[in-house]
Amino acid sequence: MAESTYYTAYLMTNNTDLTNRIAASAQQEAAAAGLTDVVPEQWATQHRWEWATESDWIAAVQSAIDTGIADWGRRSGVITDAMILAFVQPAIQAEAAAAP
Repeated sequence: MAESTYYTAYLMTNNTDLTNRIAASAQQEAAAAGLTDVVPEQWATQHRWEWATESDWIAAVQSAIDTGIADWGRRSGVITDAMILAFVQPAIQAEAAAAP
């Protein structure tokens, strides 16, 4: 049975595996952009409601939950690395552009 979209987004914000994958991407992208003050774990947490409410992410996670995939946050077949990069890269680039 499908959960509420809002509940699925909430579950995503509290998934340590997914948050850590986003933090790893944020670290790489911040380094590439020359940002030295980004703390990856804090960045991922600070932006958690932004990435957790991406409609394609919600659909992917809900599908995983509906099919019994319990460890969906660590599975790159659910939320792909490309999906994470597509969120993180422009956000980090925007921060770099706004930096003094």
